[in-house]
Amino acid sequence: MVIVAFLAYRSYYMKKKSNLLLEKQKIEIKIANDELNQVNEEMHQQQEELMILNENLGRQKQELESTYQQLKITTEQLDQSIAYASNIQGIILPSLQDFLVFFQDAFVIYKPRDVVSGDFYWFAQINENQTVFALADCTGHGVPGAFMSMLGSTLLNEIVHTKHIYNDPARILRNLNAALQRILKQNTSDNRDGMDISVAYFEKTPDSTNKQLVYAGAKSQMYYSYQRELYAINSDKLYLGGRGKQGEFTNQIFTFEEDVQYYFFTDGFADQNNLKRERFGSARLKDVLQDLAHLTPQEQQQTLLALLAQHQEAEKQRDDISVVYLRL
Repeated sequence: MVIVAFLAYRSYYMKKKSNLLLEKQKIEIKIANDELNQVNEEMHQQQEELMILNENLGRQKQELESTYQQLKITTEQLDQSIAYASNIQGIILPSLQDFLVFFQDAFVIYKPRDVVSGDFYWFAQINENQTVFALADCTGHGVPGAFMSMLGSTLLNEIVHTKHIYNDPARILRNLNAALQRILKQNTSDNRDGMDISVAYFEKTPDSTNKQLVYAGAKSQMYYSYQRELYAINSDKLYLGGRGKQGEFTNQIFTFEEDVQYYFFTDGFADQNNLKRERFGSARLKDVLQDLAHLTPQEQQQTLLALLAQHQEAEKQRDDISVVYLRL
């Protein structure tokens, strides 16, 4: 009986223990299920948030793509407009053939920084023995500079061809200065645009035995090579337009009995820096021109371009560059 009772108790105890373990396992499974359900709910919530985020990113991507396409179209239109403006500017500039009708030889180095240029050169032949030349560096470069260059060229045409002022460069500059101030309303506005400019009047006798240069300039400089020596002609330190010192422009007159080489330039060549931020320099440019004067004009042009490229290397062009060579 004792054994039977013991076995019965043991069976009861084991069953109860088993039930307790089962209940514990059920509780643990329930807790695990609750935690899993919570995780699933959180993941579902995160999935919904990701879907919303993806939808937002999709809309933003479409907006960016649309903006990019609009910018691309606008950029292409601007590029086309600027290229067309460059073509117009190129047409207005004198051609090499224009120069060669009067001069024995000529070359032009003309390198806009931004497709269109704030530099411009201008030429008017009065007759077979008289002509006027100008090279200017206008305020700014790119489109603003190009607007100023077109204005300057137009005003020079009016002064020389309409007013018939051509053998007095100082007077040309006075008229040009007054016209710029009037058109740009510089007496009543904040506009201070203008230009540095050289104006040269050339005259030769019919047999070309005597040649005369009358020069006037505003904050500019030119060189001439005569009898194997290079000479500098400095202009008045006056700004043409509504900014800086104002005053009377003056003529400088030179007479030659032999051929002369003339070099006109804006400051872009001398101011161009290299990768070390070193300028080409005015003194070096003068030395180079002195060394090149015995070469043909084509050799001089090629050498100047090669020296500029060698100095500049991969450095960005910082300004418009213009050099005009004339031989009379």
